[in-house]
Amino acid sequence: MLIEVQQIEKFNELILDNLIKSNDNCVIQVLPNLPNNAILRQACYLYFNSLYKARIRNPTIFFLLLLLPFEQIKDAIEYVRNTINSREKLYLIKCCKNGNYNIDIIRGNFLSNQDRFILTKNSLLSIGSL
Repeated sequence: MLIEVQQIEKFNELILDNLIKSNDNCVIQVLPNLPNNAILRQACYLYFNSLYKARIRNPTIFFLLLLLPFEQIKDAIEYVRNTINSREKLYLIKCCKNGNYNIDIIRGNFLSNQDRFILTKNSLLSIGSL
């Protein structure tokens, strides 16, 4: 798996929508906050190995849900839209099937309670789909 994280300057919403995309090999998402490395690795792994994503038609939305603590699509989208407006710097997260981890921006090794919640939520949702 290849994971790349880049810090980017805030653009207008139309340009951000053009950055968010997916194909058979990679998925790219833009977030206002950088998730913990453990969450990035788990989200990337589950994105390509989980059958649960078949329940969510939009692959970029599925990846977004894996990166955030929300179970509902509307809550995740609302959070991102509201939070992006108050940030000058954003994070472009790219996850690909092939390659090595390349996380340039490292966020602490300690997991917060919210990080633990995200990892647990993803694990519970993926039971039976791996």
